[in-house]
Amino acid sequence: MNTLNRHSDMPILTTKFYIPLSLPDLVSRPHLIQRLNATLLRRPRMTLVAAPAGFGKTTLIATWLRILMKTPEAWPVGTAGLKCAWLSLEGDDNNPTRFFTYFVATIENTLGSVGDDIHSLLKSPSQRKAMLTILINNLATISWELVIILDDYHLIADTTIHEALSFFIDHLPPQVHLVIISRMDPPLSLARLRTRGQLTELRAADLRFTPEETAAFFQDVMGLVLSMEDIAALEARTEGWIAGLQLAALSLRGRLSDNITNFITDFSGSNRHIIDYLADEVLHQLDPDVYSFLCQTAILDYLTASLCDVLTGRDDSQELLRYLEQANLFVVPLDQQRKWYRYHHLFADFLRNNLRQDMPEQVIGLHHRAAHWYEQQGMLGLAVNHILATEDFEAATLLIEKAAQTTLARGEFHTLLSWLRRLPESIVQENAQLSILFAEALVIAGELDSVEFYLHNAEQQLNTAAPENYQELLSELLVIRAYLQIYRGNFYTAIDFAQQALDYLPEDNAFIRSILLWVLGFTRYFDQDFDTALKVFAEAIELGKLAGSSLIVLLSMYVSSLLLRIEGRLELAKEILLQGVHFAQADVQSVIGEMSRHPSPGLGGVYQMLGIIAHEQNDLVIAEAYMSRCIEIVEQWGNAEIIVDSYIALAFLRQSQGDFEAAGASMRKAELLVTEGRVSELTVLQVNASHARLGLSSGN
Repeated sequence: MNTLNRHSDMPILTTKFYIPLSLPDLVSRPHLIQRLNATLLRRPRMTLVAAPAGFGKTTLIATWLRILMKTPEAWPVGTAGLKCAWLSLEGDDNNPTRFFTYFVATIENTLGSVGDDIHSLLKSPSQRKAMLTILINNLATISWELVIILDDYHLIADTTIHEALSFFIDHLPPQVHLVIISRMDPPLSLARLRTRGQLTELRAADLRFTPEETAAFFQDVMGLVLSMEDIAALEARTEGWIAGLQLAALSLRGRLSDNITNFITDFSGSNRHIIDYLADEVLHQLDPDVYSFLCQTAILDYLTASLCDVLTGRDDSQELLRYLEQANLFVVPLDQQRKWYRYHHLFADFLRNNLRQDMPEQVIGLHHRAAHWYEQQGMLGLAVNHILATEDFEAATLLIEKAAQTTLARGEFHTLLSWLRRLPESIVQENAQLSILFAEALVIAGELDSVEFYLHNAEQQLNTAAPENYQELLSELLVIRAYLQIYRGNFYTAIDFAQQALDYLPEDNAFIRSILLWVLGFTRYFDQDFDTALKVFAEAIELGKLAGSSLIVLLSMYVSSLLLRIEGRLELAKEILLQGVHFAQADVQSVIGEMSRHPSPGLGGVYQMLGIIAHEQNDLVIAEAYMSRCIEIVEQWGNAEIIVDSYIALAFLRQSQGDFEAAGASMRKAELLVTEGRVSELTVLQVNASHARLGLSSGN
C-alpha cells in the first residue's frame, strides 16, 4: 500500500487490482480459452470483450488468465514469463488524473516501479502524452509478456481518457497486450485497429452458451435435472444469455417436476428475477429519453429507423439504434447495412412489460401506427400481427383477406391459422372468404376433422348473399372438395369437382389455378397416366412460380420426381429436385436478415425424395443428410401424410445402414400416426405394405 501511494496524494484501493475469483464448478469453455490463447500468440495490440450485462465477460477473462499463467506453452516464443495487470474500473474513475493514476498503479503493482518521471507528470493534463510516452518506452524494455486488463470500461465517458488511451494502444510494444471488458464499444478507433489486424473481438454471439454448455450449466453447476427438450427450450428462450439462464435456474429450484415444463414455456422478461436484474443492471443507467424509446419500440419484432420514427415521433432513430448497438443494449443487428434490428427476446419481454405498466395509454396507438406503416410498405403479415393486437377486428379482417393468398402461397399456413384463431368465431362464420381460408389452411396442415365445418359454413354464406368475388370463392371451395375426394380415394369424383372449379375460376388467379392443376395431376398419378400427370405438374410448377407459390412449386416437383423414380429416370428426378432446393433457397431470401421466412413445407418432400434416390444409388451418407433435413421440416409442418412417407423412407435407410432397431423405431412412429387416425386409407395400406417389405428384406 505504501509503495503504491508513495508518489500520489490519492489513496490507492489495491482490491481494484485483484483478478476476480472464479467459482470452481464453472462451465468449462475450452473453445473460448483456445481462441484467447491464439490471440496472445498472434500479438495484436488489443482484445475487446463487449457484450450486454450478464454474458460472463469478466468471468471468462479471469478464468483465462488463471489458466494462461499456468500454461507456458500458450505464451509467445521467447517470453521470459507472463504477468497480468488487472484494473476494475468504477464510476469515480471517469476522471483523467484518477484513471491514469490507477492505470499506472496496476502496472506497478505487477511489474514494480516504471519510473519516477511518470509520477511527476501524472497530475499535469498537458503532460499526459509525455507521461504515456515514458511509460511505453519503459514497457518496451521488459522481457515479460504483460497483459493489462481494464474491466467495466463502459463506465468511462471522458473523451480525454479515450484519446490518451488510443495513443497508448497505437504505440504499444509487442510484448504488451491490452484487454478491454465493456458493455459498450469504446470510442478507440476500433475500425482502424480492425483493418490492421490489431484487434481481436469477442461479442455476445461468441459468449452466449451453446446448447451443450447450457446442459452442463443446469446439470453440473446448478444441480437441476431437466430433459434435453426443456434445456433446449431455455437455451432458445434466453438466446444463451448466461445471466438469463442463471435467473431461470433460481426460479426453477424447488419446483415440482410436473411444473417445470410449464414454467419454461412461460419464462419471459416478466419473471421477477429478470425484472430485478435488468432494472438494477440496465435501466438505472439509462437516460429517460432512451428508456422511453426502448419501451415504445418494444412492441416491434423488427426495428428500422423510419418505423421507429413513426412510433416515437422522433427523427433521429437511426442514430439512436446505432447507439443502442454500440452500447450493447440487447440489440441484435439483422443485416450488414445496419438497417434492421431486433431486441433480445427476454429484453423485449421486459420492455413490453414496462410499457404496459408505465405507458399503458400508448399501447394501442403504437400498434395502430406500426400496422399502418407495415401495410404501406407491403409487409402485410407484420401489419396483421399489430392490428390484431389492437383488437380492431374489422380492420384485421380486411388485412387478413388481403394478405392470406400470399401467406398460403409461401406455405405459411400456421401463420394464417394463428390469425384466424385470434378472430372471434362469429366473424369467421359470417364471412365466406375467411371460412374458405380456414379450410384451406387446415387442409395444408393435415387437420382435416374441422374442414367440412368451414366448407359447409362458407356454402351457407355464399347461398345467403353472393359477394362480388362469388365465382372465385366458389372455385376455391370446389378445389378443396376435390382434394378431400382424393384423400378418400374417390378419384373420379375429385376430377368432377376440379372441373367445376375450373369453370368458375377467373383466368388471372394463378395461385388457385396452380393448386387446381396439382389436384388434377394427382388424379392422373393415381390413374397411372404418368405422361399426362407429368405435363400437368410441369404446368403447375410454372403457374406456381408466376403466383409466387413456393408450396405448389415444391410439391409439384416432389410428385413429379416420384413419378420419374417409378419410371427409373433417377437422374432427371434428381435434377428437378435440386432445382427445387435452389428455388426454395432463393425464395426465403429477404432484405431483412432474420425476417427471412422458414423453409417452405414443400421442401420437406423434396429432401425426402432426394434421400430416397441417394439411398437407391447406395450413397448412404448423402441419403442420411437429406433425410435428416426432411424429417426436421416435415415435423415442423405437421401434416401426417407427408410425415408417414418420410418415416417409412427413413426406416428403409436405417435398415440399409444395418441399424435394425432404428428402422423399427421409425416404422413405429409411422404406425402411431395410423392408429391415431390421422392419415387416409391409402396411407394405411402403404404403411402395412412397407412393414411387410421391411420384414421380408430382413429375412422375417
